[in-house]
Amino acid sequence: MKASEHPVVEIPKQGEDRPVWAKAGVIALIGFVVGIAWPRLAGVRLGPTPPEENRPAAAPTASASSGRPLPGAAASSAAVPASASAQAPAQGTSVVVSAGRVVSCRNLKGKTQEQCDTPSFDAAVGPKLKALGRCPASAGLAGKMSIGFDLDFNRNRWKLVRGKSTTLPENAANAVWQCLESEPKTLDLESVTHQHARYTIFYTAQWVPPGKTADIEPMADAEPAADKAAAKGADSAEPKAKEAPLGSGQVVYDAALVRDEPKEGKVIARLVRGTKVDLLSRKGSWYRIRFGEREGWVYSGSIGQ
Repeated sequence: MKASEHPVVEIPKQGEDRPVWAKAGVIALIGFVVGIAWPRLAGVRLGPTPPEENRPAAAPTASASSGRPLPGAAASSAAVPASASAQAPAQGTSVVVSAGRVVSCRNLKGKTQEQCDTPSFDAAVGPKLKALGRCPASAGLAGKMSIGFDLDFNRNRWKLVRGKSTTLPENAANAVWQCLESEPKTLDLESVTHQHARYTIFYTAQWVPPGKTADIEPMADAEPAADKAAAKGADSAEPKAKEAPLGSGQVVYDAALVRDEPKEGKVIARLVRGTKVDLLSRKGSWYRIRFGEREGWVYSGSIGQ
Protein backbone atom coordinates (compact mmCIF):
# COMPACT_ATOMS: atom_id res chain seq x y z
CA MET A 1 0.00 0.00 0.00
CA LYS A 2 1.32 3.38 -0.90
CA ALA A 3 1.56 6.06 1.64
CA SER A 4 -0.76 8.16 -0.31
CA GLU A 5 -3.47 5.51 -0.30
CA HIS A 6 -5.85 5.32 2.61
CA PRO A 7 -7.39 1.98 3.84
CA VAL A 8 -10.98 1.39 2.85
CA VAL A 9 -13.40 -0.36 5.18
CA GLU A 10 -16.54 -1.74 3.60
CA ILE A 11 -19.55 -1.97 5.89
CA PRO A 12 -22.16 -4.53 4.73
CA LYS A 13 -25.63 -3.40 4.33
CA GLN A 14 -28.26 -4.36 6.88
CA GLY A 15 -29.33 -8.00 6.36
CA GLU A 16 -26.30 -9.05 4.33
CA ASP A 17 -24.34 -10.24 7.42
CA ARG A 18 -27.07 -12.78 8.53
CA PRO A 19 -26.37 -16.55 8.08
CA VAL A 20 -28.14 -18.41 5.33
CA TRP A 21 -30.54 -20.63 7.37
CA ALA A 22 -31.66 -22.66 4.38
CA LYS A 23 -28.13 -23.96 3.85
CA ALA A 24 -27.77 -24.71 7.60
CA GLY A 25 -31.05 -26.68 7.58
CA VAL A 26 -29.91 -28.78 4.63
CA ILE A 27 -26.61 -29.57 6.37
CA ALA A 28 -28.43 -30.56 9.61
CA LEU A 29 -30.82 -32.84 7.73
CA ILE A 30 -27.94 -34.60 5.97
CA GLY A 31 -26.21 -35.09 9.34
CA PHE A 32 -29.39 -36.58 10.91
CA VAL A 33 -29.84 -39.03 8.05
CA VAL A 34 -26.20 -40.14 8.06
CA GLY A 35 -25.76 -40.30 11.84
CA ILE A 36 -29.10 -41.51 13.23
CA ALA A 37 -31.74 -42.54 10.72
CA TRP A 38 -29.59 -44.63 8.38
CA PRO A 39 -28.13 -46.97 11.11
CA ARG A 40 -31.62 -47.69 12.45
CA LEU A 41 -33.02 -48.43 9.01
CA ALA A 42 -30.04 -50.61 8.14
CA GLY A 43 -30.12 -52.47 11.50
CA VAL A 44 -26.64 -51.28 12.46
CA ARG A 45 -26.02 -51.02 16.24
CA LEU A 46 -23.54 -48.26 17.07
CA GLY A 47 -23.46 -49.14 20.81
CA PRO A 48 -24.76 -51.62 23.43
CA THR A 49 -28.52 -51.88 23.90
CA PRO A 50 -29.61 -50.92 27.43
CA PRO A 51 -31.53 -53.64 29.34
CA GLU A 52 -35.31 -53.45 29.42
CA GLU A 53 -37.09 -53.90 32.75
CA ASN A 54 -40.15 -55.68 31.32
CA ARG A 55 -38.26 -58.02 28.99
CA PRO A 56 -38.50 -61.66 30.26
CA ALA A 57 -35.18 -63.27 31.01
CA ALA A 58 -34.19 -65.90 28.46
CA ALA A 59 -34.11 -69.46 29.77
CA PRO A 60 -30.56 -70.75 30.09
CA THR A 61 -29.70 -73.22 27.39
CA ALA A 62 -26.96 -75.76 26.93
CA SER A 63 -23.56 -74.61 25.74
CA ALA A 64 -23.18 -75.17 22.01
CA SER A 65 -19.63 -76.41 22.35
CA SER A 66 -19.82 -78.61 25.46
CA GLY A 67 -23.51 -79.57 25.54
CA ARG A 68 -23.56 -78.85 29.31
CA PRO A 69 -26.28 -76.69 30.85
CA LEU A 70 -25.32 -73.20 31.84
CA PRO A 71 -25.39 -72.22 35.55
CA GLY A 72 -28.97 -71.85 36.77
CA ALA A 73 -30.43 -74.22 34.17
CA ALA A 74 -31.21 -76.94 36.72
CA ALA A 75 -33.16 -74.54 38.91
CA SER A 76 -35.26 -73.25 36.04
CA SER A 77 -36.05 -76.70 34.63
CA ALA A 78 -37.37 -77.84 38.02
CA ALA A 79 -40.14 -75.25 37.91
CA VAL A 80 -42.89 -77.40 36.35
CA PRO A 81 -46.35 -75.85 36.00
CA ALA A 82 -48.91 -77.20 38.49
CA SER A 83 -51.24 -78.22 35.66
CA ALA A 84 -48.62 -80.57 34.21
CA SER A 85 -48.20 -82.45 37.51
CA ALA A 86 -51.96 -83.03 37.69
CA GLN A 87 -52.04 -85.06 34.48
CA ALA A 88 -51.24 -88.30 36.33
CA PRO A 89 -52.10 -89.60 39.82
CA ALA A 90 -49.51 -89.03 42.51
CA GLN A 91 -47.20 -91.98 42.88
CA GLY A 92 -48.37 -94.23 45.71
CA THR A 93 -51.99 -93.08 45.73
CA SER A 94 -54.29 -96.10 45.78
CA VAL A 95 -58.00 -96.76 45.59
CA VAL A 96 -59.54 -99.28 47.97
CA VAL A 97 -63.00 -100.63 47.10
CA SER A 98 -65.39 -102.22 49.57
CA ALA A 99 -67.53 -105.27 48.92
CA GLY A 100 -70.92 -104.58 47.37
CA ARG A 101 -73.92 -103.80 49.60
CA VAL A 102 -77.33 -104.77 48.24
CA VAL A 103 -79.74 -101.89 48.84
CA SER A 104 -82.81 -103.38 47.15
CA CYS A 105 -83.97 -106.18 44.89
CA ARG A 106 -87.06 -106.50 42.71
CA ASN A 107 -88.83 -109.22 40.78
CA LEU A 108 -89.70 -109.27 37.08
CA LYS A 109 -92.73 -107.02 37.70
CA GLY A 110 -90.61 -104.47 39.53
CA LYS A 111 -92.01 -105.28 42.98
CA THR A 112 -89.52 -104.77 45.82
CA GLN A 113 -88.67 -107.98 47.65
CA GLU A 114 -88.34 -108.18 51.43
CA GLN A 115 -85.31 -110.48 51.39
CA CYS A 116 -82.43 -110.15 48.96
CA ASP A 117 -79.58 -112.48 48.22
CA THR A 118 -76.12 -111.15 47.32
CA PRO A 119 -75.31 -111.59 43.61
CA SER A 120 -71.74 -112.48 42.69
CA PHE A 121 -71.27 -109.05 41.10
CA ASP A 122 -68.07 -108.07 42.93
CA ALA A 123 -65.83 -110.15 40.66
CA ALA A 124 -67.32 -108.51 37.55
CA VAL A 125 -67.16 -104.88 38.70
CA GLY A 126 -64.09 -104.98 40.96
CA PRO A 127 -61.45 -104.33 38.25
CA LYS A 128 -63.53 -101.45 36.85
CA LEU A 129 -63.69 -99.68 40.23
CA LYS A 130 -60.08 -100.31 41.18
CA ALA A 131 -59.00 -98.80 37.84
CA LEU A 132 -60.12 -95.40 39.17
CA GLY A 133 -56.62 -95.13 40.66
CA ARG A 134 -55.38 -94.43 37.12
CA CYS A 135 -57.80 -91.56 36.60
CA PRO A 136 -55.89 -88.23 36.23
CA ALA A 137 -58.31 -86.65 38.71
CA SER A 138 -57.13 -89.08 41.42
CA ALA A 139 -53.86 -87.16 41.89
CA GLY A 140 -53.46 -86.23 45.54
CA LEU A 141 -57.03 -87.12 46.49
CA ALA A 142 -58.09 -88.30 49.93
CA GLY A 143 -61.68 -89.24 50.67
CA LYS A 144 -64.53 -91.53 49.72
CA MET A 145 -67.10 -91.84 46.95
CA SER A 146 -70.32 -93.84 46.92
CA ILE A 147 -70.88 -95.65 43.60
CA GLY A 148 -74.02 -97.64 42.81
CA PHE A 149 -75.11 -100.01 40.06
CA ASP A 150 -78.67 -100.71 38.99
CA LEU A 151 -78.66 -104.24 37.56
CA ASP A 152 -81.39 -105.63 35.30
CA PHE A 153 -80.67 -109.30 34.68
CA ASN A 154 -83.86 -109.81 32.69
CA ARG A 155 -82.66 -107.35 30.02
CA ASN A 156 -78.94 -107.90 30.67
CA ARG A 157 -78.47 -104.18 31.32
CA TRP A 158 -76.92 -102.00 34.03
CA LYS A 159 -76.45 -98.33 34.78
CA LEU A 160 -74.42 -96.22 37.19
CA VAL A 161 -76.04 -94.58 40.22
CA ARG A 162 -74.19 -91.77 41.98
CA GLY A 163 -74.43 -92.04 45.76
CA LYS A 164 -74.70 -89.17 48.24
CA SER A 165 -72.18 -90.46 50.81
CA THR A 166 -69.19 -88.80 49.15
CA THR A 167 -66.48 -86.85 50.98
CA LEU A 168 -64.36 -85.86 47.97
CA PRO A 169 -64.37 -82.19 46.93
CA GLU A 170 -67.16 -81.53 44.45
CA ASN A 171 -64.89 -80.68 41.51
CA ALA A 172 -62.73 -83.75 42.11
CA ALA A 173 -65.79 -85.98 42.52
CA ASN A 174 -67.20 -84.73 39.21
CA ALA A 175 -63.91 -85.41 37.42
CA VAL A 176 -63.66 -88.92 38.90
CA TRP A 177 -67.24 -89.63 37.87
CA GLN A 178 -66.40 -88.63 34.30
CA CYS A 179 -63.55 -91.15 34.35
CA LEU A 180 -65.94 -93.82 35.57
CA GLU A 181 -68.51 -93.03 32.88
CA SER A 182 -65.85 -93.05 30.16
CA GLU A 183 -64.87 -96.66 30.96
CA PRO A 184 -66.09 -99.27 28.44
CA LYS A 185 -69.66 -100.36 29.17
CA THR A 186 -68.73 -104.03 29.34
CA LEU A 187 -69.72 -106.10 32.35
CA ASP A 188 -70.40 -109.83 32.19
CA LEU A 189 -73.83 -110.12 33.83
CA GLU A 190 -74.43 -113.57 32.41
CA SER A 191 -71.85 -115.09 34.75
CA VAL A 192 -73.29 -113.35 37.83
CA THR A 193 -75.38 -115.59 40.07
CA HIS A 194 -78.59 -114.04 41.33
CA GLN A 195 -82.05 -114.90 42.58
CA HIS A 196 -84.14 -111.91 41.56
CA ALA A 197 -84.50 -109.94 38.34
CA ARG A 198 -83.23 -106.52 39.46
CA TYR A 199 -80.83 -105.21 42.12
CA THR A 200 -79.35 -101.94 43.33
CA ILE A 201 -75.86 -102.47 44.75
CA PHE A 202 -73.58 -99.79 46.21
CA TYR A 203 -69.81 -99.74 46.66
CA THR A 204 -67.53 -97.39 48.60
CA ALA A 205 -64.28 -96.32 46.92
CA GLN A 206 -61.67 -94.71 49.16
CA TRP A 207 -58.64 -92.75 47.90
CA VAL A 208 -55.74 -93.48 50.24
CA PRO A 209 -52.65 -91.17 50.15
CA PRO A 210 -49.15 -92.65 50.54
CA GLY A 211 -48.41 -93.70 54.11
CA LYS A 212 -52.09 -93.89 55.09
CA THR A 213 -54.39 -96.89 55.53
CA ALA A 214 -58.00 -97.33 54.48
CA ASP A 215 -60.72 -97.47 57.12
CA ILE A 216 -63.06 -99.64 55.05
CA GLU A 217 -63.07 -103.40 54.57
CA PRO A 218 -61.64 -104.04 51.09
CA MET A 219 -63.32 -106.24 48.55
CA ALA A 220 -62.00 -109.79 48.65
CA ASP A 221 -59.74 -110.59 45.73
CA ALA A 222 -60.66 -113.46 43.47
CA GLU A 223 -58.74 -116.67 44.09
CA PRO A 224 -55.68 -116.74 41.82
CA ALA A 225 -56.11 -119.04 38.82
CA ALA A 226 -52.91 -120.96 39.68
CA ASP A 227 -54.10 -121.69 43.22
CA LYS A 228 -57.52 -122.69 41.93
CA ALA A 229 -55.98 -125.09 39.40
CA ALA A 230 -53.71 -126.59 42.06
CA ALA A 231 -56.63 -127.11 44.42
CA LYS A 232 -58.66 -128.67 41.64
CA GLY A 233 -55.77 -131.01 40.78
CA ALA A 234 -55.42 -132.03 44.42
CA ASP A 235 -59.12 -132.80 44.65
CA SER A 236 -59.02 -134.90 41.48
CA ALA A 237 -56.04 -136.86 42.78
CA GLU A 238 -57.93 -137.98 45.86
CA PRO A 239 -60.40 -140.86 45.52
CA LYS A 240 -63.96 -139.58 45.64
CA ALA A 241 -66.05 -140.91 48.45
CA LYS A 242 -69.54 -141.98 47.57
CA GLU A 243 -71.89 -139.14 48.54
CA ALA A 244 -75.33 -139.61 49.92
CA PRO A 245 -77.73 -137.57 47.79
CA LEU A 246 -79.67 -134.78 49.48
CA GLY A 247 -82.75 -135.45 47.45
CA SER A 248 -84.17 -134.06 44.26
CA GLY A 249 -85.26 -130.63 43.13
CA GLN A 250 -86.15 -128.55 40.12
CA VAL A 251 -85.01 -125.28 38.59
CA VAL A 252 -87.12 -122.27 39.63
CA TYR A 253 -85.18 -119.67 37.65
CA ASP A 254 -85.95 -118.91 34.02
CA ALA A 255 -82.40 -120.12 33.38
CA ALA A 256 -80.00 -121.55 35.97
CA LEU A 257 -76.27 -121.49 35.22
CA VAL A 258 -74.37 -124.73 35.93
CA ARG A 259 -70.66 -124.27 36.70
CA ASP A 260 -67.74 -126.65 37.08
CA GLU A 261 -66.82 -124.92 40.38
CA PRO A 262 -68.90 -122.89 42.86
CA LYS A 263 -69.35 -119.14 42.33
CA GLU A 264 -66.65 -118.34 39.74
CA GLY A 265 -66.31 -121.63 37.89
CA LYS A 266 -66.75 -122.01 34.15
CA VAL A 267 -70.36 -122.15 32.93
CA ILE A 268 -70.91 -125.63 31.48
CA ALA A 269 -74.69 -125.64 31.00
CA ARG A 270 -77.92 -123.67 31.37
CA LEU A 271 -81.02 -125.35 32.74
CA VAL A 272 -84.47 -123.96 32.04
CA ARG A 273 -87.27 -123.62 34.58
CA GLY A 274 -88.76 -126.93 35.67
CA THR A 275 -85.71 -129.09 34.91
CA LYS A 276 -85.45 -132.01 37.39
CA VAL A 277 -82.07 -132.46 39.12
CA ASP A 278 -80.53 -134.63 41.85
CA LEU A 279 -78.93 -132.78 44.74
CA LEU A 280 -75.62 -134.47 45.56
CA SER A 281 -74.08 -132.10 48.12
CA ARG A 282 -74.04 -128.53 49.32
CA LYS A 283 -71.16 -126.07 49.77
CA GLY A 284 -72.21 -122.74 51.22
CA SER A 285 -74.84 -121.28 48.90
CA TRP A 286 -74.16 -123.82 46.14
CA TYR A 287 -75.59 -127.22 45.29
CA ARG A 288 -73.70 -129.92 43.49
CA ILE A 289 -76.26 -131.47 41.18
CA ARG A 290 -76.63 -134.26 38.67
CA PHE A 291 -78.68 -133.61 35.54
CA GLY A 292 -78.86 -136.47 33.13
CA GLU A 293 -75.35 -137.92 32.85
CA ARG A 294 -73.60 -134.72 33.87
CA GLU A 295 -72.74 -133.00 37.14
CA GLY A 296 -72.05 -129.43 38.17
CA TRP A 297 -72.70 -126.63 40.64
CA VAL A 298 -75.68 -124.25 40.74
CA TYR A 299 -76.68 -121.44 43.07
CA SER A 300 -78.99 -122.79 45.76
CA GLY A 301 -81.53 -120.02 45.20
CA SER A 302 -82.18 -121.32 41.68
CA ILE A 303 -83.33 -124.75 42.96
CA GLY A 304 -86.64 -125.54 44.62
CA GLN A 305 -87.44 -128.76 46.45
